[in-house]
Amino acid sequence: MRTISPDDPAVRRDLARAIRARRSAASHRAPGSEESTQAAIIEELARRGYLVLSTSEHRKREQCAGCGAWRTPGKGRGTTPGVPDLLVSRDEWPPGVWLGLEVKGARTAVSREQKALAARRRIFIVRSAREAMEAVQEAKRPR
Repeated sequence: MRTISPDDPAVRRDLARAIRARRSAASHRAPGSEESTQAAIIEELARRGYLVLSTSEHRKREQCAGCGAWRTPGKGRGTTPGVPDLLVSRDEWPPGVWLGLEVKGARTAVSREQKALAARRRIFIVRSAREAMEAVQEAKRPR
């Protein structure tokens, strides 16, 4: 198994590409949407040296030519219910330790599975980059 480090040139290149792509796509996102919130969180955590993996797939909404209704193609092909949108780690953390962040937009509902995992403190539900940083700080505190 290959170790991934933020200092690895390939990882840094891929991260820089992802950030540029998200910045360019951000102009097409609705402010406060889950997608724009996630992009801001990834950018902030990466800027601070965290390794961030996204488990979610955002698809562009399409308008039906016949009726004009908006839909998301392939909706429902997401991950297992309750799996957080982002996994966050840092080289200083013990091997295998990842923090799960479930990203929600300003008005996005939290699922039953997500509520249950948050209640057990297995994931953090965040709605902004500030809340994501607070979750990282909270997770680092000894229990």
